[in-house]
Amino acid sequence: MSNPNIYPQFAAAPVSIRLVRLSSPQVEDRYRQALPAHAIHYHFLGAVDPIPLEQVQRHPDPTQLDRYKTARLTAEWSLSSKISIPIANDRQSAIQGKASFGSAELGMSEQATLWLAGPMQAKLPSEIEHGDELTGSLKFSDESGDEIPLFYTAAKPSKPTKESTPAKKVFKTAQVDWLLERLQVLDWEKDKQEINRITRRVQRLAPENRQVHVERLHLADNTDRKQRLETVIELADQVIDEIDQKALQMHLGLREGYQSKENSKEHKQREAEKKDLIDALYRKGRALAYMELPDVIAEHPIEDQAAHDERFAENFAELSKWVDTSAKDYFLLHIRELRRDKRYAQAIQVLNKFIGSEEPTWLYHKKRRDLYELLGWDDWRAYEQNWMWRNFPKEKLPL
Repeated sequence: MSNPNIYPQFAAAPVSIRLVRLSSPQVEDRYRQALPAHAIHYHFLGAVDPIPLEQVQRHPDPTQLDRYKTARLTAEWSLSSKISIPIANDRQSAIQGKASFGSAELGMSEQATLWLAGPMQAKLPSEIEHGDELTGSLKFSDESGDEIPLFYTAAKPSKPTKESTPAKKVFKTAQVDWLLERLQVLDWEKDKQEINRITRRVQRLAPENRQVHVERLHLADNTDRKQRLETVIELADQVIDEIDQKALQMHLGLREGYQSKENSKEHKQREAEKKDLIDALYRKGRALAYMELPDVIAEHPIEDQAAHDERFAENFAELSKWVDTSAKDYFLLHIRELRRDKRYAQAIQVLNKFIGSEEPTWLYHKKRRDLYELLGWDDWRAYEQNWMWRNFPKEKLPL
């Protein structure tokens, strides 16, 4: 067989494999004589007419023969005509099936970006059926002998129904997805204009799209988040405000009724809402905690400590409704809450669960050292600092 993607199908087949190569309808009689006529009835789609093949399978255990009921015929043949693949300059043109690339000459080390799209449904030969795999190759020039193999699984749409998604809506969804992918690779400080432009465009195309707020939050809440903690909190609030928490609680409180198509779709939507809500609550809580760090206070003093304490407590209480805050993904914020409440020993207990369960982490040991100091356990604090000097030599001075 010339298609390497066929071999995995053979390996996963529930029955033993028989390979038959037919070159023309004239060999039908010869193969019918070679194969006993009974049981499974196959059809081979030849270049001219279908060729029926009959094969008998015998086994003393009838249950073994049941596996053949689901066996599929894998046939390979050449199409009556070649299929062209649109090659575009950009993703949007590729989605629309527009061949906009043309040609280009490249010198040494030069590059060009190509977008390939699957063949349009109207251009598929009539003999192609749903699920058929098409194979071909891509050559960069007539002189070059190098080829890149191409594979495409045909998906012929079913007859349109009232529930079918309009083509205009599908295209709009593709536009939004592309814009969100573009947003993910931008830098919050360097690309503010582009971020705002994409945000406005997504909101015009899909006013109720929550993901654009999630992506903006992730961009702002990066490694230099200390420079914009209030912005992180504002963006987290935007995500939180997009989610109806009461409806989410009511839905997730149910344990039955997800079998129907409608309920299954709603359940997936609710699970996505829950994920985004937890993510936003955690990032907001972390930003509020960072505001209390000495280096942040030096540049941005907290004007109203009582109001700040209330904000942190309310957000932490909301997060605690949805997750175990002492779990690995959230325990650092849990420790911050215990420290703020002067429950230092309990914070050490939570921290110890993770310090011994994985590779040493400087941040975890630094936090434990600081907790020893808050408790006045000077010997333990000194021991922890000495241990850190030995295991993290780059950090020579107490921090």
